[in-house]
Amino acid sequence: KKQPTPRTGTEGRDAVRKPTDAERVMSRSRIKKRTTTINLDPKLAESKCALPPPSSTTVAEIFPSVEQALERFYTDSGFTSQEMRRIQTVFNRFARGDKEVGTDSLHQALLQLGFLMATEASVEQLAKETTEYERLDFADFIEFVDRFVAIERSGIQEKLSEWESEGLPEPTGALKQTAADNVQRFMRLFGVACTKESVNEIIGHAGLSDASCDSREELVRFLAGRRACEGFTQADITAAREAFDECDEDTHVTSEGLLAARGKLIAAEEISNALLNFDSLYCAEHLRALMTDLAPEEGEKPASCGFWEFLVCARRLREMQYMEIAGIFEKLDEDKDKLVSVDELKELIKPLGFNLMQAELEALLEKTEVAEDAFIDFDAVWSFVLACREHNGFTEAEAEELVGFFDKFSGESGEMPNLEVFDLLRYMGQTSSLEEVIVLVEEVDFNGNGTMDSGEFLRLMRLQKEQNLACYKKAYSEGELGEDGNSDSHTVHTALEACDLRIPMSQLQSLRNELKPADEQEKEEDAFDDDAGLSFDDFARLAEKVRSYIPVLARKRAYFKEKDINAMGKAFMTQNPNQFGHITVPKMLFLVADLGQNFHSMEGRTMFFKLLDQARAAARNADVSPEDVGNPGTPRIRFMPVVHFIRGLVKQHEDVVNTRQGAIMKKIRFSSEEVVQFKGLFHQLACRRNLEQEQVLQAKPKPVRSRRHSVGGEVARWATVEATDLSHAEDTSSGSTASLGQIFRAFTKVERISGSDVVTMMQPLGFKLTVPEKAELTKRLAEVDKDGEGLDFPGFLEIMQWMVESNFGGVIEKSDKAVAMQAAKRAHLAG
Repeated sequence: KKQPTPRTGTEGRDAVRKPTDAERVMSRSRIKKRTTTINLDPKLAESKCALPPPSSTTVAEIFPSVEQALERFYTDSGFTSQEMRRIQTVFNRFARGDKEVGTDSLHQALLQLGFLMATEASVEQLAKETTEYERLDFADFIEFVDRFVAIERSGIQEKLSEWESEGLPEPTGALKQTAADNVQRFMRLFGVACTKESVNEIIGHAGLSDASCDSREELVRFLAGRRACEGFTQADITAAREAFDECDEDTHVTSEGLLAARGKLIAAEEISNALLNFDSLYCAEHLRALMTDLAPEEGEKPASCGFWEFLVCARRLREMQYMEIAGIFEKLDEDKDKLVSVDELKELIKPLGFNLMQAELEALLEKTEVAEDAFIDFDAVWSFVLACREHNGFTEAEAEELVGFFDKFSGESGEMPNLEVFDLLRYMGQTSSLEEVIVLVEEVDFNGNGTMDSGEFLRLMRLQKEQNLACYKKAYSEGELGEDGNSDSHTVHTALEACDLRIPMSQLQSLRNELKPADEQEKEEDAFDDDAGLSFDDFARLAEKVRSYIPVLARKRAYFKEKDINAMGKAFMTQNPNQFGHITVPKMLFLVADLGQNFHSMEGRTMFFKLLDQARAAARNADVSPEDVGNPGTPRIRFMPVVHFIRGLVKQHEDVVNTRQGAIMKKIRFSSEEVVQFKGLFHQLACRRNLEQEQVLQAKPKPVRSRRHSVGGEVARWATVEATDLSHAEDTSSGSTASLGQIFRAFTKVERISGSDVVTMMQPLGFKLTVPEKAELTKRLAEVDKDGEGLDFPGFLEIMQWMVESNFGGVIEKSDKAVAMQAAKRAHLAG
């Protein structure tokens, strides 16, 4: 029968109220602390040679030695001074301004201290046994950690028994189980994956070089050795130290922090940068999760970080990646022989962001010395993943070409402002929209410094290539271009157009021929019109070839699409160019009259001629022929400079949009994932608003056309306001022509939503705004939407930030409730 908890005199007290020291002591003494001893099976120990004394050397300041780490498993005499400093360090990480740690932070605190058995359930239960209060001071925290040592020992004891009950696996062929195999199998019981390289080095450091690691004593000794170095090899520790030392020292630290670390401390905001430098940009997703777990409460200043805690974070980050890859590995290893084929390896790395082409796969196999018909273990898979990340999945030739593009735009600084990335991608022939590029940049620019180096750019290009490959795959499938399908040029041309890759048919034939080996190249134009089929790799190679060719044409067209050039050409023709293709300055001024630019004042006219000559220079730099450009300052204006003139104005608009969004991003405190989610929500609202506006326009009478006489004949023009996009601006069926102003505004239109859209968005959350709340929301919307044109995305983020910070209308509670209801609904449907 369960015994009732003894009364302590503290019953009924407010758990949130800050207790006195005496009340804390009384609370800690309610339940007696348990003790546990690890049973090392003395009979088996007697049959083995005695282990050498554990090492007393340490990696660095406040790190435990193997000897000291063993004390966690065997000693009940309290914590050493070194252990107390580590506990103080972790306490500082999670402590609030009142020098107390909330019970909701205890699980993460134990993970920082390296406890293997820390689960949310066990931590919650022990917290209740340690104190009845919601917050722990340092004495409470020490008591809590001390009590958890017993839970840790009991858990390890159970894992040792489980490991023994499983027995040693049967040898595979001539291969015998090694000490590293035994350790890896044991560590997986804790949910920890590790490589043989690190295991073997820890085995040596722990004094187990001559041991088989098949006894309790040896496995516990390994755990101590692992804790002494946080599971890293010496090479890893050296690399981590270099990444740590590259960070500036934080001079604004607390006395407790200095006392605990006894060494250099870096600012909390430097931790993520240093971890990225130590690991790679490919750990960003896991790093975001880790930094979220370590983040202080809103309004609290995060603690500085010493090298020991930095290596702890690096270990946790590495383990997250190990476990992700190990999980995929185990799913592919259907026969459970702990080996996968190269074909399975290619599938394994797809969820990691690498859909490798055959040339890329072969290059990486060569670098990692893996044969194409080999079967490889987890260590080899990890090495392959590291190589894949190091080279971003590109061949050397691809990487060199990409870095060459980057260097051309970044200059001597080696850094490129994020605002210029869109220009570079457009220069290279990528067709992603500005919004799509912003999302990619935000994913790569983890530290949010607004600039990009060549490494970040290569990571960005991997993301871009993955998007391209997904598009190619869809077009390849829909075009039925499989190995058993057909590969005639018309079908291939259609598939490429589905990927927004448009070139003349004659040029496609030439590019296809270039991809064939020299001895197989054909001269006949119809050499490919057959039913031989086309592999996906060959189609993707052709698509990339076409994409690299298109920039030449795209730069000449100022990156406008063919239909856009045609629309501008029709507008240009309304000014009746002479037989040489020129128009005069007055006609050009008439042509650009509705661009919204003041070109009729003295200053405006000066700006007009400056922009016109800049457009001529841009066209010349894009390899447009001199005859189609004209001389600087000439009064005879040709068509291609007009195209580049419009591009220059569009670029000015894009810079303004990017600058505004960049400024807002520095002010808000949403994560990158949250910004992306808000972007999707905003886009949905904007699309709905546009659809409603279009329905209103369609309900109105058709616009009246006016006619205008000119030298070359009559040209029909719309006599109404501009349309919302080129599909409305140009009515080819009736012969009408869009003006340059209409075309320009189609490219510079900014998505906007109204205040009523914000209210509509809030309704599914159960909002019923009071009159004062409606007034406050209206006031805030007016402050952000100063021009009354509606909220753009940065303005929308400002409103969302205000709502969250002020908990407007209880938005936090309502959002949590809505999320919980959705989760319950999904669980119900799944059940």
